[in-house]
Amino acid sequence: MSDKYLKQSGSGHIYIWTATLAKRNDMQQYDPDLAKPRIAALQKRLAESKARSTAIPEEHRDALAQAQKDAKTITELETAIDAQETAERRALEDFDSHQALEVSQESRLQSESQAEVERKDELVKEDPQIKKIMGFKKEGTIEAYLLENFGECPEIEGMNLQQIKNFAIQKRQDQLFEIDEAG
Repeated sequence: MSDKYLKQSGSGHIYIWTATLAKRNDMQQYDPDLAKPRIAALQKRLAESKARSTAIPEEHRDALAQAQKDAKTITELETAIDAQETAERRALEDFDSHQALEVSQESRLQSESQAEVERKDELVKEDPQIKKIMGFKKEGTIEAYLLENFGECPEIEGMNLQQIKNFAIQKRQDQLFEIDEAG
């Protein structure tokens, strides 16, 4: 027969089980066989949390910020060009009284497109997986992340750390927008 134990909340003290102690509100069942795996899991969780909270090195922070600004600018310009070209096609096809209404609708679509761009940018900025990728400091860690989340990625052969990070971020963004559009 194995002994039963109780752990006191707050202090963490361990006691041999007795009926009197078991009735106390600050006592919980304790199984020493489960302690080691639990400790290992908590240590791993703490290490991962510390790794995520580690600041991005300055040279990467500036490059990443610039890349995000550039991506946003490109998206805004592409959206504006698409809207402008659509408006031009419609103007050439239809010079009747509905033209003013179509320009108004095009402005609304452009506003909606801009709102969608901003919403997606916010989604990317707040995504914990992208934050996790940005915190990676070794190529092997990113490769393991890619393998776990996206399967084989032969495209990364010959890439340096920053290129692999950018690739992983792009894969995650594609995944985010697939999920977002499906949901």
